[in-house]
Amino acid sequence: MEGSSTSRGARRNSGKAWGYNPVSIARFNQRFGRTGLPATTGSSWLQFRRDQVTSLGRKVYLHAAALKPQAKISADTICFAPGVTTASQWTNSAADYTDKLQDWRSWTEEGIIDLNIPMLYFDHVLYGSALPNWSTFAKNHQFNRHTALGPGISLNTVSNTFHQARTARRPAPSTTNTISAGAVTTVDLQLPIPVPPQVVTPRPVIQSIGFVDQTQVALAWSSTPGFRYRVEANGDANGGWWVEVSGLLEALQSSMSANGVVNPGTPFLQIGCLPPTSP
Repeated sequence: MEGSSTSRGARRNSGKAWGYNPVSIARFNQRFGRTGLPATTGSSWLQFRRDQVTSLGRKVYLHAAALKPQAKISADTICFAPGVTTASQWTNSAADYTDKLQDWRSWTEEGIIDLNIPMLYFDHVLYGSALPNWSTFAKNHQFNRHTALGPGISLNTVSNTFHQARTARRPAPSTTNTISAGAVTTVDLQLPIPVPPQVVTPRPVIQSIGFVDQTQVALAWSSTPGFRYRVEANGDANGGWWVEVSGLLEALQSSMSANGVVNPGTPFLQIGCLPPTSP
């Protein structure tokens, strides 16, 4: 097998009213010190369910990398009209994020999919701006991953199909898939309650995780030659002190690995990235 792709049904909720299974509610209440049923539109409950969808994708990616590092993981991601073009529009008005709780933009940012396939199934006559909007957004939020736009040609005439295909191939007005310093990858080893995502881009991509025993941890991740990396551990999902597992390691190639000792039961690890000139 060279790779795997998941469709929209496997990585999303059908709406805000979904996801009220007893296990999820119990875990949410335990984490936030609450009781009863959370409100459908509560921001913490929405983000919690959004995190569970992302945690599933992260688990698939890491397990696949451990079994076959060269395998590629893709996702057919959902898109609704009229589409968005900016990050603020994504979190405020995109139904994918606000209603279906599928944060596929964060998947490319974290690097837990190799290929993003936005499903741009729009009738050009009815929703002429939707595909150009999503095309711009997806291309500007690749974060060094691949994107393959998927127009719905069965919904359109031949001429409109060619129009959408040309739009899909056109470069976006701007790009954000650049290397930056201060990137952090958080690896959650106690699914399905993840560490809140860090607002940094792009992140080193975790390639494999292993434990020799309860305290001996081994990590491998993607790297940028010349940059320096440090592995840190934390036992608290809500913050607390990060403890250094490895010293600063300068990258000499596009992948790195490190072994270290952590406290028994430490569930959270992160990899910090520093520019070559940082002290």
